[in-house]
Amino acid sequence: MSATPPRSLFAARRPLLVLVALLGVATAGCESARRPVPRNPVARDKARTDGRVVVERACNAAGGYERWKAMRDVTFRINDQWTGAISRMLRPWPVESAAGPFEGVLGPAYGSVQITTKEGPVTYGVGAGGPWAMHGTRPSSEPGDLATARSTVPVYLFHFELPFAFLADDAVQHFMGVQPAPPGGPVYEVLVTYPWYTGDRSHDWYVARFDTSTMRLRSVTYTSSLWGPAFIEYTDDLAGYAQVDSLWVPMRHSVRMSWPFRPDLHTWTVSDVHFNAGLGDSTFRGPAKLGGGGT
Repeated sequence: MSATPPRSLFAARRPLLVLVALLGVATAGCESARRPVPRNPVARDKARTDGRVVVERACNAAGGYERWKAMRDVTFRINDQWTGAISRMLRPWPVESAAGPFEGVLGPAYGSVQITTKEGPVTYGVGAGGPWAMHGTRPSSEPGDLATARSTVPVYLFHFELPFAFLADDAVQHFMGVQPAPPGGPVYEVLVTYPWYTGDRSHDWYVARFDTSTMRLRSVTYTSSLWGPAFIEYTDDLAGYAQVDSLWVPMRHSVRMSWPFRPDLHTWTVSDVHFNAGLGDSTFRGPAKLGGGGT
């Protein structure tokens, strides 16, 4: 699956991308959240070992990785509110407030979400055959709709799966130290990357911050190759944890751009979370196959 959205998505964002590029040059001295990993092989191996230990502890505190792996699929309701001028150019949805049912298969990141627009319901999905979309019961082949499907379903599902996604797909963890005084108290910082063969994830990186007392994931700074240039960094603040089937799930995600500048972008929440609803890969093949009219 290509990591590059259709050209129409980039064309729509071109004014913002030019602005961001100029600001990136102007703020070249600012510090990225990602710091270099040790070059010394011994120090690098130790950073990897320590980083994995932190992530494993966080997953245990969230209910246990083995318990998580027993969850095959999930359904929930998403409510995603975008605000501000920059968000109007960055948001993948055609509306500022996107709300509706979300279904997903955990692991392969197949899923679908249905939202309501002025023209009626729109469904975006990603399955084994790639992204697809529907306006009501009518399949859509519009590049913008397919770009929205591709840049929403996998991204939101990945963030829903945190912190467990940081142990999946041969993820590599590097311990970056303790930050003693961020808002909310000290955190362990771990840089997480993914190997080249994992597709879109291999193009991005994630700096995860875990509370040193509770081991709960508090925030993640990351890049998103599906949403624009690789030098733009976003930060997701996770909150509102609730226990569902013995797993602690963050119900609230507040996302801002954190480099090269810092506008708030959107806040999305999940509710009515249910695991193991019996969904399978075939659920997300797309409208042609679901309707029996395609190959």
